[in-house]
Amino acid sequence: MAAQKIKEGLEHLAKAEKYLKTGFLKWKPDYDSAASEYGKAAVAFKNAKQFEQAKDACLREAVAHENNSALFHAAKQVRN
Repeated sequence: MAAQKIKEGLEHLAKAEKYLKTGFLKWKPDYDSAASEYGKAAVAFKNAKQFEQAKDACLREAVAHENNSALFHAAKQVRN
């Protein structure tokens, strides 16, 4: 069960990084979708009792919210 949740968390981290990449047709990173994926990764890591990875995902989610000018949500994630 824990290995499955760790794998799920890593998949969400990869999706979040994909949302942050820019390209020829995508000029701006999608911080909102990346924050959502980071949040899902944090929950998966918490369920797998991988607390350091969960903390890292929460902080990345906070940074994504901050870059999206959603300061309330960024502060909420830092508090968790």
